[in-house]
Amino acid sequence: MGALEIVLGVLLILLTGVLFFFILLQEGRGGMGALTGEQSESFGRNAGKTLNTTLKSWTKFGCIAVMVLVVLLNVIAVYF
Repeated sequence: MGALEIVLGVLLILLTGVLFFFILLQEGRGGMGALTGEQSESFGRNAGKTLNTTLKSWTKFGCIAVMVLVVLLNVIAVYF
């Protein structure tokens, strides 16, 4: 196991921890909001700037980064 594998493995563990944190911070899509009187943040001028929208975009980028790191680690482990 080379130093590159160790560094990428540690980076993968840290990235998955941050991704897990982003997922836990997101609000659910529960349909009970209309019954309990909750306000929806999806309307208005600032709909694209909400925290939930930002977390969703960071989660997408994080998932892509995790997939790339996993494939890269497997290629390094098999061919080098």
